[in-house]
Amino acid sequence: MGRVLATILLGMFKGERFGYARAAVIDGLHTSFLVKPVAEDLKCVERVEGLEGVSLSIEGVGNFLLDSVCVIDRAVLNGYEIPYSTVFHVARVLSGSRDYEAYIGLDLVRYWRLYLDPVTNTVRSAVGRRVRSLLE
Repeated sequence: MGRVLATILLGMFKGERFGYARAAVIDGLHTSFLVKPVAEDLKCVERVEGLEGVSLSIEGVGNFLLDSVCVIDRAVLNGYEIPYSTVFHVARVLSGSRDYEAYIGLDLVRYWRLYLDPVTNTVRSAVGRRVRSLLE
């Protein structure tokens, strides 16, 4: 686990709030998570009874402590809206790179049905709907 397969810009909505994060799709990562400052900006941090803090190390990326969750209403990924309510774990960065604010694992690859578009070489969602621009 640890190889960055793709980098994406991820937009997230929680009620009337909007936030974004530079996200890495990580090979072999099972659980997706946001770093705490992004979740705090969205005002979506929720403590979970029984989740005392789980340490996670991603080789070549860093060490994290997952200690809460954040539920977003929907997301935007490369110009496509993903209309699903989604749960992210929330992590404190203990050490390592601060290049990314979100880490996408197999849970969201499956839930959002993510794939690499071979024509554009970008990550897409099979459930996403194209977001209309203001210029259209």
